[in-house]
Amino acid sequence: MPINKMSHLLKTTFDNKHRVDWQRKSELLHLMGDSLYRINRYPTLIQRTEMAKKLVNLYPHLKEEIGTGYDAWQHAINNQLKKLRREDPEVTSAGKQAVAAGKEKSRNKKSRKGINWEPPMPDTEDETTQAKHRKTIEKEMSRSGSTKNMSKVKNLMDLTYAARRQQINHQTPLKDILEQYSAQQLWLPCSKGSPHATHV
Repeated sequence: MPINKMSHLLKTTFDNKHRVDWQRKSELLHLMGDSLYRINRYPTLIQRTEMAKKLVNLYPHLKEEIGTGYDAWQHAINNQLKKLRREDPEVTSAGKQAVAAGKEKSRNKKSRKGINWEPPMPDTEDETTQAKHRKTIEKEMSRSGSTKNMSKVKNLMDLTYAARRQQINHQTPLKDILEQYSAQQLWLPCSKGSPHATHV
């Protein structure tokens, strides 16, 4: 308990074992809340309850008549801590950043199926490997009939999917993309629900 920081009026109230009025109660809660806040901005229920217990043990005339006698003080301390956090620039700034990050995450999640969704390029891929895949796809698609290795084409189309999405988001004409990936015009034997089956 921060007794040494109490005002003369608050000390006198305690010494005379008087009930605290709202002004003295506000001062007391500010002192207790500030004392806890300096240790931890988010003290646990146990820590708050321990401080409330110490208060009523030190000043028995403050014990509430209902319940444990200190529950109301614990709630009041918790409300004071909430007020301190609202007034703390560091906490409010961190809270705003967390909210902004949550909104951004939500937007990204919602846009996953949207027109601007763009998956990351596989770690093993770069412009050189992508160009090689396009040539291989073109070569396979130039084969006749059953000689086409469609399983190989499907795998390469999956590997180049991120690149095609990037092209779309950068406003590359669809006809140019279809020219680069002739297999895109076919119904590929992909698994059910695959986003690569007939979509660029």
